[in-house]
Amino acid sequence: MIGIIEDVTERVRAEEIFRENQSFLERAQQVAQIGNWTFTIGEHAKLVWSKETCRIFGTTPEIFDGSPDTFFSLVHSDDLQSVREASEAAARGQRALSIDHRIVLPGGAVRWVHERGDLIRDASGAPVRMIGIVQDITERRRLEERFLQAQKMDAIGRLAAGVAHDFNNLLTAILGYSDLLLSQMGADDAMRSDVEEIQKAGERAASLTRQLLAFSRQQRLEPRIIDLNSLLEKVENLLRRLIGEDIALVTIFDPDVAPVRADPGQIEQVIVNLAVNSRDAMSAGGTLTLQTRDVRLETAMDAGRIGT
Repeated sequence: MIGIIEDVTERVRAEEIFRENQSFLERAQQVAQIGNWTFTIGEHAKLVWSKETCRIFGTTPEIFDGSPDTFFSLVHSDDLQSVREASEAAARGQRALSIDHRIVLPGGAVRWVHERGDLIRDASGAPVRMIGIVQDITERRRLEERFLQAQKMDAIGRLAAGVAHDFNNLLTAILGYSDLLLSQMGADDAMRSDVEEIQKAGERAASLTRQLLAFSRQQRLEPRIIDLNSLLEKVENLLRRLIGEDIALVTIFDPDVAPVRADPGQIEQVIVNLAVNSRDAMSAGGTLTLQTRDVRLETAMDAGRIGT
C-alpha cells in the first residue's frame, strides 16, 4: 500500500475563519435588518438571497427558488409596475436601482422595504450581474406617517385656536349686549325670555369655544370649583354626536357627588378624548356609560381598579 499524508491545518483554519466571518455577517445583517442579494442577468436569470433577505420577505433559503417571478409575486400590487420598471432600467444599465416599495408576506402582512442595486459588467462592458441590498424600513415609514399626522394635527390645532379666538371676540359682544339688555328689562317684560335665550345660546357657544381652545392646547388654565354633574350634562349632546348612532350613551350621575377644583375646559377635553377612544374601540357598536360617584382611594392599586 502506498499513501500520502497532507497537512491541512491552514485550510481547516481558513475554513473556520470563513464560517466565523459568515456568521458575523449574517448576525450584522439581522441586527441592521439589511439583507443582500445577487441577480444573474441572462437566459438563466436567477436571484440569490441571504438569510436576512429571506427573513424580510417571509421565506427561507430552502423555500425560495431564486426565480425573479417569485420575487415579483411578493411585491405589493400597487407598487409592482414601478418596481418592474426600476429593475429593468437598472439591469439595462440606464440608472442605478434605488426604490422604496411594499411587499406582502405569505401570511398577508405588509412591509416597507428599501432596495439598492449596482450593475456588474464583463470585460466587454455587457451587464452580467447585479448586486444589491434590501432593508426593512417598515418602522421608519410608520414613524414618518405619525410625524406627518402630528404636523396635520398641529395645523388643525392652530386653525381651531384662530377660529376660537375670533369667535370668542364675537361672543363677548353678544353676551355683553344681552347682559345690558337684561339689566334694563323688567321681570315681566315680553322680550325678556327672548333675550335670555340669546344669552343661553351665547354661553353654550362660549363652552364650545373653550373646547376648541383646549383641543389646540392654547387655553389658559383657570381652575375653579365646579359641579361635575352639571358639566357633563352640558357636554352630553356633544358626546352623542361624536360617538354616533351605533353606540348608546348612558349617564349615571350621583346627586351627592362632591365638587372638584379643576379647569372646566380641560375636564371637558378629557371626557371628549375618553369618549372618542371608547368609540374607536367599539367599531361594532356598544354602550358608553358615564358615571360620577365619590370614591376613596387608599392605594395606587385602588386607582387602577377605578380606572377600569
